[in-house]
Amino acid sequence: MVGMFSKLRVRLMLLVLLAVIPSLWLLFDTAARHRRLSRDSIQTELLRLSRLAVVDYAQVLDGASQLLVTLAKLPEVRQPDTPACQPLMEDLLQAHQWYVNLGVTGPDGRASCSALPLPAQFDARARSALQQAVETRMFTVGEYLADRASGTASVIAAYPVLDDSGSAQGAVFAEIDLGWFHELAAGAELPPEAVLMAVDRHGTIFARYPDPARWVGESAPEAPIVKTILAQGAGVAERPDVDGTARVFAFTLLEHPPAPAAFVSVGIPSAVVFAKANQLFRQGLLWVGIASLLALAGAWLGGDVFVLRRVRALVEATTRLAAGDLEARTGLRYGEGEIDHLARTFDNMAQTLQQREAQLRASAEALRKAHEELEIRVQERTADLRMANTRLEELSKLKDEFVNMVSHELRSPLVSVKGALELVLDEALGAVTDEQREYLQVVNLNADRLSELVNTILDVSKIEEGRLSLVRRRVNLPKLVETALTGSKGLVGTRTVTTELAEVPEVFADPNRILQVLANLVSNAVKFTKADGTIAVAVSGRDGAVAVSVQDDGLGIAAEDVPKLFQKFSQVGAQELRRKGTGLGLVLCKQLVEMHRGTIDVASEPGKGSRFTFTLPVYTTPFVLQDSLGELLASAQRIGQEAIAVIALNGRPFAQRLEDVAQSLRTHLLEDEVVLDLEGPWLAVLSITDPKEVHVVKRRLRIAVDRVTAATGQAASLPVQMGMAVYPTDGREIQALFALAIERNQGDA
Repeated sequence: MVGMFSKLRVRLMLLVLLAVIPSLWLLFDTAARHRRLSRDSIQTELLRLSRLAVVDYAQVLDGASQLLVTLAKLPEVRQPDTPACQPLMEDLLQAHQWYVNLGVTGPDGRASCSALPLPAQFDARARSALQQAVETRMFTVGEYLADRASGTASVIAAYPVLDDSGSAQGAVFAEIDLGWFHELAAGAELPPEAVLMAVDRHGTIFARYPDPARWVGESAPEAPIVKTILAQGAGVAERPDVDGTARVFAFTLLEHPPAPAAFVSVGIPSAVVFAKANQLFRQGLLWVGIASLLALAGAWLGGDVFVLRRVRALVEATTRLAAGDLEARTGLRYGEGEIDHLARTFDNMAQTLQQREAQLRASAEALRKAHEELEIRVQERTADLRMANTRLEELSKLKDEFVNMVSHELRSPLVSVKGALELVLDEALGAVTDEQREYLQVVNLNADRLSELVNTILDVSKIEEGRLSLVRRRVNLPKLVETALTGSKGLVGTRTVTTELAEVPEVFADPNRILQVLANLVSNAVKFTKADGTIAVAVSGRDGAVAVSVQDDGLGIAAEDVPKLFQKFSQVGAQELRRKGTGLGLVLCKQLVEMHRGTIDVASEPGKGSRFTFTLPVYTTPFVLQDSLGELLASAQRIGQEAIAVIALNGRPFAQRLEDVAQSLRTHLLEDEVVLDLEGPWLAVLSITDPKEVHVVKRRLRIAVDRVTAATGQAASLPVQMGMAVYPTDGREIQALFALAIERNQGDA
């Protein structure tokens, strides 16, 4: 479909059709105007006819009112039992064409005199009108009475008959034949196929012209036109008639108090109303169609002669050029038109391309030779870089192996040296002079520095190899900071140490390793702070974590040196200060903090000091369970295991604090087993295990619990309960596993 519309000839046809669109729009607009004029004209006529019916209806009721008022005063009517009443009614009935019956009734609705024989009582609706006349003592008109079987309709008009005292003693009535509506319609010269219809307020048809026998008495409240009439009362509308024919209706209310509400309508089929307009529209559409066909034929022939043949020549030349034939030309004679200009431009372009192609071939040959030479050089340089990279990796590996070997080899003799120095300084081997003691203390200090260096190197090596494990538990960080500062008093000397320890949540950490981080940061601050300087240590909360900062007012660090702080064996600052460090302290701090899922950063300004800040995660049950599981899964993968036992231990029976119980259990379990004290109170124990030997873990934990209670000298107040779930057999979500372990908790003591 898209390809068809992309053809030039089709596009020319579309342009012609687009030119026809305004004519079509004008034709449709004119037809719509004609239809509106026809509808307005016929609606005006229909409204006139419907209002004429209303006027005639009012005259009929007025005539009935006058007649009944006159009859009510006659003695024959006031005394209906007299023989003169019935002949009077018969004479009047013959004189009035549209009266069905005339008569008199008593107050109970029974007929006492009538022109035609009546049953003892009227129809309920007729009796209601008569009773209403007696009660109101006024002229009344009852409901419209339509007989579906006979196809006739009538309405009862009544007026009270008063005795000499002015009391109503009955009513005189006239039953009016509503067939006069049909006579009115027949004499009104309605348009062809027009209908006149009258309905009461309930939607029952009581007059219909033509074919009254079929429709009078028909109840049609759901018919579209009847619903519209009942809803609007008066107006015009185009709706389906009760017989399904679409008609234009004009309707109005039959208003004449006290007659009940009714409506009269006159309708004409829509096809009749719009017949002339539709004929004009069809004629106009035919002429527009003929003109369009002639225009399309002209565009077809003219487009082929003046456009398509020249375009085909251009397309053929373009196709040849695209296929690589640079000698392709259009062969057209140049003129002043747009296509002629396009042909000239195309031929010039083809000639230029032919010239450029020859130049490109020469350039491509030169480029090929240069590319071959460059490729050879790149291969040579790549080989050199690969060899250099391999050499660097070998050197780095040799360096790490050498550092580890030296560290281990130094550790044993260093312990011996330290022991010998302590014996000499304690004068266990004899008296020591003050001068000797001074030199020995210098040697002891250097031995301590060497021991610290060896331990730091080994810790860094373990972390890089993934062999350093943490024993994390619930830690009160402000108390741990106080402990670290107490142990650093000798190092701090005369410097002032200030603390700002806020109340913060407990953290999940290895206290020994965090003490190591604090000691390194405080030592680093002391190294860069003058003897009369100040070191500030602060603990505060920060976005779900706890932050610890160590700030000094020393020399500060240049911005270009900050990235070097956490690189191995990298030192910054003055030369004499560099000689006091190993270049591994901050590296170890960064690695230990990150193993705790924390962060460490530094802010410094030369001449104003530095502030090192590290954060640790808050101790929450979801975090400690999830992080401990992740750590154990990594360890399990290294040893070829994949199952983790998750044990829930009820801590209520223990006499000790839950945190103390957890610490005691850690000393009796394996190094890689994790013990966590949680809310509830519950203890969680996580252990790497073989899926087939999970019961061994539970038995070992039972033994450890017995040892803990025995060591305290206080037996548990109740049997210790524990339940177990296994990852991944029972699930992979740690909190769900721990909840399952609690459900399986049973007293098996």
